[in-house]
Amino acid sequence: MSFKTIIPDRYTDETRIDRYKYINVYKVNQHYVKLLVVDKYDKKNEHTILIEKDDYEKVSEHHWGGTKGQRPPCTRIGKKSPTIGQYVGNSNLRICGKVKGKTLWDLRKNQYSETGNVYTSICKDTMKLEIYRRNGAPYLVIFDKEDYLLISKFIWRVEKDSNNTYSVVTLDNNKQLSMHCYLLKSHGQKPGNKGCRGIECKDNMFDFRKGILFKKHALNIYSFIDDDTVELTINSVHGIIKIIFDSKEYENVSGISWIYKRHGSIWTISNYKHGYLKRFIILGKTEKKFRYIIEKKDESGRFDFRKKTLLDCLK
Repeated sequence: MSFKTIIPDRYTDETRIDRYKYINVYKVNQHYVKLLVVDKYDKKNEHTILIEKDDYEKVSEHHWGGTKGQRPPCTRIGKKSPTIGQYVGNSNLRICGKVKGKTLWDLRKNQYSETGNVYTSICKDTMKLEIYRRNGAPYLVIFDKEDYLLISKFIWRVEKDSNNTYSVVTLDNNKQLSMHCYLLKSHGQKPGNKGCRGIECKDNMFDFRKGILFKKHALNIYSFIDDDTVELTINSVHGIIKIIFDSKEYENVSGISWIYKRHGSIWTISNYKHGYLKRFIILGKTEKKFRYIIEKKDESGRFDFRKKTLLDCLK
């Protein structure tokens, strides 16, 4: 890819060059612009910022320095010292990565292959993200095309933990964010409590399409069986269980995270704040006193938490 090198006059003017510790070098091609912030005295200390061509004019009006360590390049405008990410994006954007051992900030609207992330359309509804590494074949992430704008906001990488489990992660406000949790939360789902342990990586590929993602990694999944009945699926480290309950209880039930775990010698469906799901559904709906509720299952093996069934099973 051919680049045209541009060095602003401020760095070639003999009367002004001594003012600057860092020199800004712009490399422009037909797609985007590289800004190289180079230490004048130590040419090895070089940092790269990638910007859109539309941002070149306003960025080149200023001198960018202050690149010590992981600090983003900044400038002086009046009494303020914004970072280049704040200046270009009018935000606190501080995306940073490494390319061939050098620090990189990518401030383009979409990330290209140089950042290690390449996006390709597979078909009408599906896209592919290739996450490149220094050595070996790239990792692939298959996802729904409608999630492209959500995913392309970040630079993603693949990490392996001590259990040899792989996960797709990024940094958001200096906190690690996993892609599967990010997508679930973005679509109103609550991630399960398995962390990244349930993530499958086959042939260097992750499948994060919602049809797969919700089924395997959402904590609670709701499906309307008919006008009167809702099915709740709970994904748990102890297995997957299903419950049916009255659709008129959906708003109350769906606003809470329900888990399936052992309580003493008994397995329960509960929430730490709201207690047992079966009690939550009928609490305040009856004045009867009871010690417990005998649990019944329907012909499909689902716990039957419809109110009529629960009231019939009070003890």
